[in-house]
Amino acid sequence: MRTLPPNISHHPDGYLVRVQRGEMLYQAFVPKSHREALAEAIRRRDEFLAVCGPVARPKFRTAPRSNTDVVGVSTSTHWHRGQPYSCFVASANPQPGRHTTRRFYFGRTQTRDVAFKAAVAWRAQITGQNPATLLPKW
Repeated sequence: MRTLPPNISHHPDGYLVRVQRGEMLYQAFVPKSHREALAEAIRRRDEFLAVCGPVARPKFRTAPRSNTDVVGVSTSTHWHRGQPYSCFVASANPQPGRHTTRRFYFGRTQTRDVAFKAAVAWRAQITGQNPATLLPKW
């Protein structure tokens, strides 16, 4: 359980203040011999935060992460015991809070087109959509 404020860590000889934004690191050490060491560490941390500003929040992707033209179906390579196996990965959310994924392999056993259509059909069945509307028009 954390008892110290954020960006302040305990050191055997005092407190270490570290604030990092990107590649820029602001740090200070406040020894225990200081009369109010924790208050001084908090003051230093607040100075650093005023200089470097708030944490930049990452921007989330809005486009689908699929590398095919079907949302939820991607091409991937699954490695098993040092051997690569080409496959399509289909993922779906059948219910709120549930996520399921399935791989459809192609290569030696079946063609790429058969595996792709099977992945699209499986995803359509799980999500309750029509598979004909999911297939790309190429």
